[in-house]
Amino acid sequence: MQKQDQNVASTDLRPRILKLIALIFLATAICSGTILYIAYDMAFEGQRQRLQDLVSSTRRIMESELQQEMREHGDTAVGIAEATLHAREILDNSQSDRRGLAESGEFTLGQRAGNDIEFLIQRRDGGGKAPDSVPWSSSLAEPMRRALQGQRGTMVGRDYLGHQVLAAYEPIPVVSWGLVAKIRLDEIKRPFIKTSVVAVGIGGVSALLSVLLLIRTGTPLLHRMVESEGRIRASFNNPRIGIAIFAIDGKIVESNERFGELFSGPGTRPLQPQIKAYTDDLGRPEQALTRELKPSISVLELDGDRDAGQYLQVTLQPIYKSGQNSVEQLLVLVEDVSEQVRAERRTQNERKTKELILESIGEGIYGLDLDGAVTFVNSSAARSLGYEVDELIGRNAHEIMHHTRPDGSPYPCDACPTFDTIHAGTSLRVDDEVFWRKNGQPFPVEYVATPITEGDRVVGAVVAFRDISARRESEEKLSYLAYHDTLTGLPNRSVLDQKVADVLAQTDAAESPGLAMMFIDVDRMKRINDSLGHQEGDAILKLIAERLAGCVPSGGTLARYSGDEFAILVPATRDETEPMALADRIFNQFALPFLVNENAINLTVSLGLVIGGEHYRSAADLLRDADIAVFESKKKGGGCLTRFTPDMGTTAYARLEKETSVRQALDEDRIDVYYQPIVDLESRRVVAMEALVRMYDRDGQMVGPDEFIPVAEETDLIVPLGNTILSKACSQVRNWRDSGLCSDDFQVSVNLSPRQLMRKDFAAKVRDILQDHGISGSALKFEVTESLAISNPWLAEQILRELRALGASVCMDDFGTGYSSLSYVHQLPIDTLKIDRAFIVAGAKETNRWAIVESIISMCRALKLKVIAEGIEDEATADRLVSIGCEYGQGFHFARPLNAADATDYLASLSQHDVSHRVAN
Repeated sequence: MQKQDQNVASTDLRPRILKLIALIFLATAICSGTILYIAYDMAFEGQRQRLQDLVSSTRRIMESELQQEMREHGDTAVGIAEATLHAREILDNSQSDRRGLAESGEFTLGQRAGNDIEFLIQRRDGGGKAPDSVPWSSSLAEPMRRALQGQRGTMVGRDYLGHQVLAAYEPIPVVSWGLVAKIRLDEIKRPFIKTSVVAVGIGGVSALLSVLLLIRTGTPLLHRMVESEGRIRASFNNPRIGIAIFAIDGKIVESNERFGELFSGPGTRPLQPQIKAYTDDLGRPEQALTRELKPSISVLELDGDRDAGQYLQVTLQPIYKSGQNSVEQLLVLVEDVSEQVRAERRTQNERKTKELILESIGEGIYGLDLDGAVTFVNSSAARSLGYEVDELIGRNAHEIMHHTRPDGSPYPCDACPTFDTIHAGTSLRVDDEVFWRKNGQPFPVEYVATPITEGDRVVGAVVAFRDISARRESEEKLSYLAYHDTLTGLPNRSVLDQKVADVLAQTDAAESPGLAMMFIDVDRMKRINDSLGHQEGDAILKLIAERLAGCVPSGGTLARYSGDEFAILVPATRDETEPMALADRIFNQFALPFLVNENAINLTVSLGLVIGGEHYRSAADLLRDADIAVFESKKKGGGCLTRFTPDMGTTAYARLEKETSVRQALDEDRIDVYYQPIVDLESRRVVAMEALVRMYDRDGQMVGPDEFIPVAEETDLIVPLGNTILSKACSQVRNWRDSGLCSDDFQVSVNLSPRQLMRKDFAAKVRDILQDHGISGSALKFEVTESLAISNPWLAEQILRELRALGASVCMDDFGTGYSSLSYVHQLPIDTLKIDRAFIVAGAKETNRWAIVESIISMCRALKLKVIAEGIEDEATADRLVSIGCEYGQGFHFARPLNAADATDYLASLSQHDVSHRVAN
């Protein structure tokens, strides 16, 4: 049975063995044929090259000799004969040498003769006679035709005997010849045919023996080798990795397709420095061959463009000689890692960008893991905490910076809001917290904690905090400034209002018996500022605050209410005892001079007192009444105390109503200007007009100047009121001039208020109004009073000189009723005096009044000042004024004040009688 199985197995193996034998024999035949073919091809190529070289060398020799003959004999029959003779000698030498021609080789020299090719010289292969010429298109003449066409090369064709030959051809341009050398192909093939028969026989026998031996002993080994080779070949042809084997001198022994693709552009030049460095010194290969090398891995950049360049990972692995410790070759593995490198660089750039952002942000930022340990921290955070960055990494953040509450009590870790972010996975913001520096100093912070997640899992938190010490300090300063005066440091009006409201609430709840409010207004503080400057004025206010602070009773509050106003609140006061004692202390303090920059300045104050509180429902009402009481003190001349009474409120309310009516009249254009003529007394000609203000109520009834002018003076409404009068007067002068009712030197007199004149920008305002109406300053005469000059003579002089510079005239009004100081008449830049009407009206009945008028007129003549008398009510008075030298006058005798329309008609009536209008210059 076993033997039968073996026979079956043998039967099964026999076809396979036969097939294997057939395959081996076929492979042997193919290999032998291939080898013979390759050998023949190599021999053929060698013969072709030798034949070509022989033709080239022969052509060069012939060309040199022919050029020499042509130089000696020229293009003559003799020259051509000599050239042909030399060519034959050269061909004889080449033919006899036989190198490159073998046995069947011969040379041919020809030229073109019309449509034929004529052979000049032929070395014949003894098999037959060569023709002397052939047609130009004959296939037998193909090599010669190519040569005569200037071509050079080799070809396979048939000669005149019908043999296949290998021919080489080149032109000889100097004589327009062609040179051809040929050799028969069968002479080249003959040795290989004999060899192939022997080789096939020997190969067959060897193949048979090899098959038998392989079947007998090598089948298992063959199987393993095939498998191993398959694995190696599969790896070698890896489409992702380029593989090459380099000789130790840097030349490629073998490489796969991927390697060629990777180095198709630059070749292997970029690899050579690495190979050179790896083998230590290619110039001394004996060192590389004996040195034990370890694998090397590096990244090679083929293109300088960091974003689009190609990056290759190169691994160099030594291949040792079998059984030896010397390196025979290098295995080079190359993988394109461009995407990985660029991705890594992008990651690095993103990381650097994030680091730069973290470093550039002013806030401190640090990261925490689930245990609260610091994973990263920026320099701003480390700097704020007083640590180096390395000192914080890995340490528990809570233990470092958050261990104690602001009040000094321990701060448990589980109570820290940051850990709520880690455990709950929600962001939070803390606006008021304290961190601790390395030196143990706490500082206020606000921070935001945000969870760090990976998918749905919280892996830590990032905390961004800001040191708010500066902001806290600013807030405290702002809070202080919100409730304190910056100059004196006293509580301001807001504090006073709140304290009054608190005391009133206590009084209303019967928790306090009442209060006293003392208002203090420094008299003539504006004059000090204008005279000495605001810097000196501020210094005085500081001294005033210090002195008043010493007067405040226990529990009282001193506040700066406004510019030069102070207030003292005395709570729990029922009668006048304490407030009156307070007033005495204040007056005693102001009885002493204030020393500022070696200047002793005496000041007085006006005091207003309110006692009680049960009748008041708001702080505003109480402070209003205290202000009214101060106003009453100032009306008395200042330096005194006034206690508020209810009737003062009625008066103040009436004054407020008047103020409101003036303000509304300005807003609603119910201010009108009337004009009273000023006359040349001798000629009775109208030379000017005085502008007089009038106001109408909403019912159209005129309001007398005595009713609203004082209110406007007290409230600073006089400034916009004065500007309105000035603008209307200039507009009217412009209209009269355009209508031909007055000449360009006709003037309008405008009264100035002290408040107007004390404004440093008044002259600029006048200039703007003049420009708006297109008239010059000479059309205006400003009338000022003595009291204005006395209040601030230096500033008054400065402003008046600016007005004179605009071309305007200046008149001192109501002279004789005030101080009548000649020093001011001399000091101020005036050009006219106006005698008050009281002297003119009374002069008609009282002789001594005329004496005063005469003396004033005499003084004006001496000072070269013009004189205007107002209040002329009859012709006799006018004549008498003329007799004592008065130039100009005004009064009801000439005309009452006229509105603009009536004044225009008045001037028109005078113009019809050819009355000239000229200014009194």
